[in-house]
Amino acid sequence: MSLEDEQMIDTMTTLWTNFAIYGNPTPENSEFETWNSVSSCTSPEYAQITHEGLKMVKDLLNERTEFWSKLPHKARIPSSFKEEL
Repeated sequence: MSLEDEQMIDTMTTLWTNFAIYGNPTPENSEFETWNSVSSCTSPEYAQITHEGLKMVKDLLNERTEFWSKLPHKARIPSSFKEEL
């Protein structure tokens, strides 16, 4: 197992342990950047987790999401719909 693998194990173990104990993977005393809650559907942030730690990043696969966002317009499908369980 490489050093990077061991660091990744430590990172994931710490995040999961913090979540289990505090209900938050990055509580105030965490060594990692704060894992923000989703606050916007139009520009969500996601947690990029690597062996080096965690950082919040925007625009995950932005070019792909832009493609799918344009499809209803091209097909003249209404973009609003009712969501029900």
